[in-house]
Amino acid sequence: FQAVGGLPVTKVFTLGSGLTNYMVTVDGQPTALISTLTAAALQTALRALTNVGSTGVTVTGSGSGPFTAVFSVPVINVSAAGVGGTVTVV
Repeated sequence: FQAVGGLPVTKVFTLGSGLTNYMVTVDGQPTALISTLTAAALQTALRALTNVGSTGVTVTGSGSGPFTAVFSVPVINVSAAGVGGTVTVV
């Protein structure tokens, strides 16, 4: 849980082995299914959300993660669900 006033908000995504695709939900708004397991794909999916916007998050990380997402917009709840493996968000 992150206080709305505390910007930026940083979340770390760790992709489990066997993961084939996943979705992220930000404050109740789900991304499209993410099947390319890269930081760029996660950033693109998050920026497509209306509550994040085209400049509201920057995602870094190499290979298949972990990925660090730094939100410059207020977010409270960020979660993820995967197929074939787990995605941990802290």
